[in-house]
Amino acid sequence: MEYLKGYVTIIVPCFNGGRFVHRFFDSLINQTYKKIQLIFVDDGSTDNTKAIYQKYYPLFNKEGYKCEYVFQENQGQAAAINVGLKLVDGEFLMWMDSDDYIAHNHVERKVNFLIHNNIYQIVMCEGSAVDESHLDEEVWRIGYKDVTGNVFEDILFDYCGCTGALFLVRTCAFFSIFKDREIYISRVGQNLQMLLPLCHTFKVGALNEILFTYVIREESHSRQFKTYQEKKKRIREIIELKQHILDELDYCLEKDYLRYLRYVLYEKETLYYLKLIDEYKDDIYENDCEMVQRIISRINNKKKVLMWGYSDRYKRIEQFFNRCGKLVIGGYVDSNTNKQGKNVIAPNEINPLSDFILIFLEYHEEIVKKLDELGMYPNVDYYYPAYGIIEAMKKKKITLEGESIGDY
Repeated sequence: MEYLKGYVTIIVPCFNGGRFVHRFFDSLINQTYKKIQLIFVDDGSTDNTKAIYQKYYPLFNKEGYKCEYVFQENQGQAAAINVGLKLVDGEFLMWMDSDDYIAHNHVERKVNFLIHNNIYQIVMCEGSAVDESHLDEEVWRIGYKDVTGNVFEDILFDYCGCTGALFLVRTCAFFSIFKDREIYISRVGQNLQMLLPLCHTFKVGALNEILFTYVIREESHSRQFKTYQEKKKRIREIIELKQHILDELDYCLEKDYLRYLRYVLYEKETLYYLKLIDEYKDDIYENDCEMVQRIISRINNKKKVLMWGYSDRYKRIEQFFNRCGKLVIGGYVDSNTNKQGKNVIAPNEINPLSDFILIFLEYHEEIVKKLDELGMYPNVDYYYPAYGIIEAMKKKKITLEGESIGDY
């Protein structure tokens, strides 16, 4: 198919955007690059979203933009994106959320990059996250550092993935993967569905510039998950989606590399759950034991189980294990002499013959060195998921000793 040369198609799904979509429309009008096709998919809005679009339409028309407004009954972002994909005419393609907005030179900078760098099919920028109540104050920076043409693993191993407005892709490259012009319908992870296959297949160029603003809204879809169970379900859905995408890429991934990717996702999911336990310390999870069983599968059950670190956080994790009734923590290890005493020992007091250590800290090289000095081995004498992830990512392979951790 011939695409409109030089045109950039921007797909924007929107549900009840009456209070905020004007920010995106304003940023679109002010683009320095004018060959733009806007596909605005109204996903069943019940507010004044359509009226606001109609107010801006003459202004878009005046700028020479090609505009498509499509209304559908509320079906979610994936369905809205599928509607948009059927209408794409531009040589380049991007998609973004209707509550974010882009810098005045966003489109021009990305198009010029791809025009002058034929080895890349995708280009990415950086973004600035702000709270809706303080749009001029950056909360965090969005993007991937040290991009060398491949951000596949960066996206895969992120908590929930990525933000669509980071990327612009050549349309022919996009549809070489999504030949039917659609993604499968899912309530989570639309960006993952599109970007993981793309970023595995094609080289990604980088503009180290902040070219869009991500607005944190209290009522946005990603912030609707309030309770422990809701957030746990969200984590599970995202991990399952990523595993499904890996299944789809199975034909082009080497077996050992695929095993490595699954392993890192498995370990990261465990760490995400442990953080939830700390965050939701007052909730009750008696019937929520699969994560404990996952950890138990890594333990040498002939040994006394100790946890490295003595703090309120780790005591809460211990209480969680006890409530599940399947794992008893026999004590703690801590290098802080002020904490040592009853039930808390120094690292030098570890007995490598009888103790198994659980370490739910970030990676600390000195801990691994101490365990090496004691002649202890990962997954045999201790379980340190952060260290396991670091080592796997360094070696790009998995070496497991002891019992299996299951099908990952």
